[in-house]
Amino acid sequence: MAPYLASGQLVQLLPEYWLEPDAFGPWVHVLYLAHRRSTRKVKAFIECLENHLHARGIG
Repeated sequence: MAPYLASGQLVQLLPEYWLEPDAFGPWVHVLYLAHRRSTRKVKAFIECLENHLHARGIG
């Protein structure tokens, strides 16, 4: 992600809350608004992300 941060394509939110990369273990956290919890788009995104990570041996 470093090149994307350097180029400005990716921005760091809340830099004062930096955590070590392994602070949560091997987990990926997906954040979404509570009222969007059961929408098909959110469920499809999470499923797609899971498949992507599993295909690469992560997770």
